[in-house]
Amino acid sequence: MDGRTHASVGVATGLLLSCTVPIASSYEQLAIGIGASIVGSLFADLDIEQSLGGKSLRKFLSFAVPIVSILFLGKVLGFIDFSKSGIKTEQILAMLLFVGIGIYARSRPHREFTHSIFILYCTTACVYCFMWSYVWPWYLAGYLSHLVIDILNTKGESLLWSLPPKFSLRLCKADGITNKVLFFAGIIASIAVIAFKGGVWFG
Repeated sequence: MDGRTHASVGVATGLLLSCTVPIASSYEQLAIGIGASIVGSLFADLDIEQSLGGKSLRKFLSFAVPIVSILFLGKVLGFIDFSKSGIKTEQILAMLLFVGIGIYARSRPHREFTHSIFILYCTTACVYCFMWSYVWPWYLAGYLSHLVIDILNTKGESLLWSLPPKFSLRLCKADGITNKVLFFAGIIASIAVIAFKGGVWFG
């Protein structure tokens, strides 16, 4: 499936999760959560250089890596005291690990390393450590939705990486009619959740 479809389904999955689990207590948290679902839904395709996630990663890394590296170096050398800013050392380490996984993913074959339960867990743990506590379920929902709809494709994915077996239901092609159906289904589901739930989220 293409990046638009993964993002659409990822957002819908996050919103549907929010209907049953209290993962947002304000519209600001809702907006950040939706963003996290989009990131999660695109992260698995960082092993495709021209994917939407791959292009976004390049832009993000151009300023994120220098900033995070300077912060961490400043902490090690004693120039920066994170305790005064509220930033913890483990948050910086988790962010570096998250970015590092993304960079390494770009050198791996498609639907292997990043399409695994192991990396799903690792990156979600990173998000849990360096972001607000309500963000990780949204990210998890987006990432999980990516793995679920990709298993419909004819090409398998390495859910149990680094073990050899690949999993596929072989029901459709990645760029076929199913891709378009899922894209519009995700949009419709998202609009429906927002329209019918509306203010119920926050009273």
